[in-house]
Amino acid sequence: LFPRHDYPISFAESCLELYKITGNELYKKSCRNWIDIIKKSLPARNGMGAYAEHYGRVIHFLLSYDNEFMEKSCRELAFLVADEAIRVLYAYDMFRGHPGENRYDAVDGVGILSLSLLWLESGKKPEMMGLFF
Repeated sequence: LFPRHDYPISFAESCLELYKITGNELYKKSCRNWIDIIKKSLPARNGMGAYAEHYGRVIHFLLSYDNEFMEKSCRELAFLVADEAIRVLYAYDMFRGHPGENRYDAVDGVGILSLSLLWLESGKKPEMMGLFF
């Protein structure tokens, strides 16, 4: 995930949206595969951490899956991902974009992480302000 700028979770989010649109079980199975990949990938980069956007999208995907299929284990996994994100990215009273630098950079997805953490904490999906998930 770092420093390459790959965005695999966007594909996972697309699989979930395709399932919602089509009802095709192939997409649901793909989502289950992504959940397994997330579990196997923690801690991110063998404990070195990932970009804020990656954490935010993973949390959002897991909560969306839980909303669609009422699978509590996905919400619990989202809390584990959030704990890691906070431990790795929260420093100097703010979130940094990635663990490689002690600065905030909007292009690193801190806003996406923040919105996902708000949803996780409040239980209410926030308005994503036009962001595709």
